[in-house]
Amino acid sequence: MSRGGGARTGWTSGLVGLLLLAGGCGRSDPGGPCPEGYRLHEGSCLCEQDAACPDGHRCRSDGLCHCVADRCCPVGHVYEPAVDACRCASVDCCPSGTDYDPVTTTCRCTRPGCCPEGYQPVGAGESCRCAADSCCPAGHVYSPEVELCLCQDDRCCPSGYRLVAAGGGCQCAADSCCPEGYRFDPEQQECQPAGDACCPVDHRFDVRQQACICAADSCCPASHRYEAEIAACVCHGASCCPGGFAYDEQRARCLCADDRGCLPGFSCSREEGRCRCESDRACGEGWRCAADGTCHPPLRCTDNSVCAPGTFCDVARGQCVDERQGCLVDAHCPFGTVCQDGRCRPGCRTTADCPLGDSCQRGRCISGWCEDNQFCEYLQICDRSSGRCLPWVSDLCAPCSNGELCSSGLCLQAIVEGDERLFCGQLCEVDADCPGGFECSDVFFGCLGVGCPEELVCRAVPTVNEDTQQLCCDPLTGKPSAVARTCSPRDGRCR
Repeated sequence: MSRGGGARTGWTSGLVGLLLLAGGCGRSDPGGPCPEGYRLHEGSCLCEQDAACPDGHRCRSDGLCHCVADRCCPVGHVYEPAVDACRCASVDCCPSGTDYDPVTTTCRCTRPGCCPEGYQPVGAGESCRCAADSCCPAGHVYSPEVELCLCQDDRCCPSGYRLVAAGGGCQCAADSCCPEGYRFDPEQQECQPAGDACCPVDHRFDVRQQACICAADSCCPASHRYEAEIAACVCHGASCCPGGFAYDEQRARCLCADDRGCLPGFSCSREEGRCRCESDRACGEGWRCAADGTCHPPLRCTDNSVCAPGTFCDVARGQCVDERQGCLVDAHCPFGTVCQDGRCRPGCRTTADCPLGDSCQRGRCISGWCEDNQFCEYLQICDRSSGRCLPWVSDLCAPCSNGELCSSGLCLQAIVEGDERLFCGQLCEVDADCPGGFECSDVFFGCLGVGCPEELVCRAVPTVNEDTQQLCCDPLTGKPSAVARTCSPRDGRCR
């Protein structure tokens, strides 16, 4: 994390950023994938009530929203209940050279033969009526059956909506039309919860579970209390203890009372208040009962590092095997060797076969040959043609003052306890763009006294062992929003 020091300059002058390595909406049913007022049917969200539809629309029996008011009709049109569609009702939608006649509800010609292309005369020819796609509003096509222009594509839908089917209703297809706290999921094609405000009272949105979970005593089960430290409801009474257990007020947890509360092969230790295993058999096949009465999983190796010298890990069996029995794959061999003809022999296929810091070149592990910048020392870069590490020519990590322009335009301050020095950054996209000893990290803007761009908001962000920082954040998630990426020292301090 980082913070800015001293007075702040504006956005267009020298950018003083904050270097951070890390880094909410109406209520609805926490268990459902559709917004309030909609129901899920065969993978689509269908409306159940008019209130769920955009302004001026009505929820039809097929679960789609349909325009039923003048305010959602095209300019110059009004809603006609008799045909359940919008029709022209003013000079604004009449062809050039015609006037709107409210008596006949048609556009009248003001000169002979004035019907333009796509229009047909009405009656004796004193008025014209659209009778082709070319004179329909954008996104509409002409229907001879009802003699009206009907919605045909997304252009006739409100902003953020899309047409479900030609002539049908419009459905939300963007964040802008989702209820507060929801975001549109393009894969699921529906609005999904994305913040605490989508959840019922005393619940919070859990990003990992992608669901609303209880976050207060009021929603916990009987005899449970919410523990903020573990973000869960914890038993605080005898009624929530399992059979054979009793609640201990002093220890604030359920303790076994006798062996009846334990599984077969386990016995109750009243001093500890827990069930202890009595033999390996009680723990299950392959597991062992330790001296402390707990069951431990089988001892299995996962790589060569846990095996004794002269042995390798057979990952399939989870056992360390004597090298003299031969190898099956390269992973069975020590670093610097590969498996050939069932034996570990000196050599390599990739750098991953070599000891740390060595590079695989033409089948041999070579020390001192770099493949990328991360092989090099602090502020050095790799010349791949020669395999040599060379000095980085840049003002990266050079001292700078607040408002001073570095070559990159980034004068930064890393949030490291007790370090308030400013240093020049270097724009990057990935770690490989940075010299040795550096990594590509997000830059966040400190907004105290200078504000944020229109799309972001200034919020207080707590940081470990440091004062609360004022950073530009995403207004929906409340999390800091990165304005750039820069090379920064891996240990947080410029040397």
